[in-house]
Amino acid sequence: MLPGSMRQSALLILLCFTSLVSGTNPGMIGLLTSKGLYAVSSAFVQMVQEKVTKLNIPDLSGTTFAASIRVDYNIENIKIESFKLPTPETNFLPGVGVALSLYPISFQVTGSWSVHYLTIFSGGGDFQVYSHSFFLKLAVGVTSTDDGYPRMWLDKCSSGVNDVDVQIWGGTSWFYSMFLGPIKDTVKHMLNAQICDKLQPIINQVNQKLHNLPVSYKVDKYSEFEYSIISPPNIDDNSIEVDSKGEFYYIGHHQEAPFQPQSFSLPHINDYMLYLGISEFSLNSAAFVYYTANLLNITIDDDKIPPSSPIRLNTKSLAAFLPGVDKLYPNMLVEISVSAEKQPLLTLQMDKIMTQAALLTQISAVLPNASLAPICIVEAHVNISGKPSVVNNNLTGSMTLNGLSLSLVKSYIGEIDMHKLENMLSFMGKLVVIPKVNEMLKRGFPLPSVKVAKLVNPVVKVNKGYIAVATNANFNL
Repeated sequence: MLPGSMRQSALLILLCFTSLVSGTNPGMIGLLTSKGLYAVSSAFVQMVQEKVTKLNIPDLSGTTFAASIRVDYNIENIKIESFKLPTPETNFLPGVGVALSLYPISFQVTGSWSVHYLTIFSGGGDFQVYSHSFFLKLAVGVTSTDDGYPRMWLDKCSSGVNDVDVQIWGGTSWFYSMFLGPIKDTVKHMLNAQICDKLQPIINQVNQKLHNLPVSYKVDKYSEFEYSIISPPNIDDNSIEVDSKGEFYYIGHHQEAPFQPQSFSLPHINDYMLYLGISEFSLNSAAFVYYTANLLNITIDDDKIPPSSPIRLNTKSLAAFLPGVDKLYPNMLVEISVSAEKQPLLTLQMDKIMTQAALLTQISAVLPNASLAPICIVEAHVNISGKPSVVNNNLTGSMTLNGLSLSLVKSYIGEIDMHKLENMLSFMGKLVVIPKVNEMLKRGFPLPSVKVAKLVNPVVKVNKGYIAVATNANFNL
């Protein structure tokens, strides 16, 4: 029988993916397919076979009877010589959880024995126990708690062994025939009767561990991402699907976004092991956090302009776009302040992310005393497209400025050619602002995951209303 820690790990692995993904509609959906379940089970078998033979088994002692004779026995120096698990048969149980079947499990155990009987008689020697017919079948239920954690229960269990072979060395031939039967019966009884009885305490311990799993993580010093489970998992013949909150929060404020997630669903296909759906709501909740934290602003001065740029942020250079500014403020530097007037809105369409933002932009001359003299204030409406990707388990991306239109709020220098100013600000946006945004997006944010799984060749696709990440994984248990 597997030790308690390994049995707990086995059962925990079956549920670890439910912690990937927490309002009626989810902000994020996680899905483990049959292919993924098979990969997890295979990795578990490999891990068990590597570790079981290294286990230290305590000595045993007890009493049995043979031909009405009381026999006291001691079994010592027990060593597992081999332990082989077959590739498990696994499948999902609709509305319940996961079924696991292992047969045949084979093992070989050696050790030494000693007995005392009829007060004055004793004997001892070595033994070998082996079997190729041990089986274990489990049905593990999967659900969630009211506070968003995964929970499991043992729905069904059966185990046993059809036959056990025992060889004993030492003693005399009559001794063999007297005790082989009782020893076989004792071993079979232990395997048939005790394993399932031992599982319920393990289930309770695993549930305690599951309740200690994090359901949020800190993205940066401003935001955290919550993915607590919002409803019991949806389990069909091919997958476990888990709905989660999937919302970003401003650290220290925990203010709900002023909009609700819209319904979406992942395709139930078995091409990959894992699927993760990140909704439009999740991305916009991040935009809401950074807007609320007053982080969606930037100040551009000449130091931020690459040396190769043909346009410099000084009044002489900008006179081509703002006629007369070099005469009002001769040989002075210029500063451009940009801030979001309201939260940017991200829209997910087939194969593209679209962002619309209204930006209040002030252009000012830097006076000799370092104070600012406003030149003009304009409202810029920008249209940006984006492309997501996954790098090292992080969801990253890049953006491109597609268009910009201006409306004049106030001019301090008289009439302004808005078309020329629009061209200049579009150039600055592509030269400075978009690279700055892409630098932030390149860092990305970690996809909810478990330490035992490393994503392999993830594929990202933008669908209407959500981003789908489909991936295989290497499981290192």
